[in-house]
Amino acid sequence: MEQLDVTPKNVAGQWEYDGIAVSLGGDNKLANAASNMALGSVEEKLNEYLAKVGIKKGTFSYTFNDDGTFTTNHGKIKLPGKYTFSKENKTLELDYGMNEKFKGVALHTQVSVTTSGMELLFSADKLLDFVSKLTSSVGDSKLGELNNLVKKIDGLKIGFKLTRSAK
Repeated sequence: MEQLDVTPKNVAGQWEYDGIAVSLGGDNKLANAASNMALGSVEEKLNEYLAKVGIKKGTFSYTFNDDGTFTTNHGKIKLPGKYTFSKENKTLELDYGMNEKFKGVALHTQVSVTTSGMELLFSADKLLDFVSKLTSSVGDSKLGELNNLVKKIDGLKIGFKLTRSAK
């Protein structure tokens, strides 16, 4: 699938959750090799946790507009925000400040976009913190277990695979 530039035109539309995305950053090959062994466990626990809090196919999506606004949809919850992008760095900054509960919350994400799919990768600890606020699952034992696991893996990025459902 052809990679597209990270621009409002290419990310605009409705994107449905299609699964988790996990990636390792960093240049330390030895550390990455050790971390690769732990990735399977991270993916399994992340899938369990996200499903438990209702982030699964059919219940979670993003809508990006050409004007730099977006909405995160989680069940009946709709969180509006504004986004900025860096075409060169292939990143988006998702600012949730339009919602009182999420004032001051901004997530930086690496983006990979094609005509039919998009992958958003976040710093693992930042995404888990955001998900716990979104789903009111602060203090959840599965979240604690997952947080402990991701802290052990340097440069871990976790996020969402999304499928375009509407332009």
